[in-house]
Amino acid sequence: MLVENIKLCITGLMANKIRTFLTMLGIIIGIAAMIAIMTVSDAMNSSVMNSMGSMGADKIEVFIMQKGYDESTAREMKTKDYFTDEMLDDLKEKFGSRISGIALSKDIGSSRIEKGKSYANIQLKGLNPTALKSENLTMLKGRSLTEKDEETLSKIALVSDKYVEKIFGGDEKAALGGEIEVLVDNKYYTYTIVGVYQYIDGGMSAGFSRNDISTNVYIPFSVAKMQVEKGDLYDGFSIKAGEGTDPDTLCYEVQDYINTKYYEDNDAYESYAYSMKAQLKQMNSMLNTQKNAFMAIGAIALLVGGIGVMNI
Repeated sequence: MLVENIKLCITGLMANKIRTFLTMLGIIIGIAAMIAIMTVSDAMNSSVMNSMGSMGADKIEVFIMQKGYDESTAREMKTKDYFTDEMLDDLKEKFGSRISGIALSKDIGSSRIEKGKSYANIQLKGLNPTALKSENLTMLKGRSLTEKDEETLSKIALVSDKYVEKIFGGDEKAALGGEIEVLVDNKYYTYTIVGVYQYIDGGMSAGFSRNDISTNVYIPFSVAKMQVEKGDLYDGFSIKAGEGTDPDTLCYEVQDYINTKYYEDNDAYESYAYSMKAQLKQMNSMLNTQKNAFMAIGAIALLVGGIGVMNI
């Protein structure tokens, strides 16, 4: 009986070669599509979540936003609208160990450093120790910036290995102790190089040639404050939640505290805070929805293949 069924099946296949070929092709494509879709989806989900996770799930971003955009409330920011050092000190005192650090940064500007026929594009940034730590720099030579550098207003800098490659011919040892003179807004700033970090392309250099890639030059935040207008005023900062502290809860409390104490009577601006933990949850939910959609498409492909099998 089994032998007869096999012979009958083979006879049917041979009698309908084109139909059999197309059906089998549909089955193969359906299964392959399902595998490919799930593989790509999982890889994409993992990549996005790892990328966002590296930013720190315990991180809270706080910035200033307008209360409204109609003519009665919209206006340019004034000195009274910014965050100040006094506010930040107050936050540290209010929340104590629930805040392990506040990250501050200043973008001074971009510049082009030239040496002979070589040049390097740079972004000059001032970071305090907490902000610098969150950059997760890998030091290749020399040292990083320290609290003492902040206190002594040391005019020193960290440069990337890409910068060293272009300006010092890749000689990291020669770069240490060398000077970098930066022209920003018609002003020259000179710093002594104390460290070389490894440049990692974060995907923002797409469309730029290797020679035109811009890398960051980091200097102490206290020095950067003296070299920009409104150096002691901030439109945003980051908070690192303390150990055992729920970032979402702290985020809400920080926003409420700042707005109640400092912005309740402000006619145009208020603070807004969001936690990376909440962002990760939202992103994870979105990616899972996308994954389910891919699975549905794959299931349809397999269903078509299954119908093809029955059709044979």
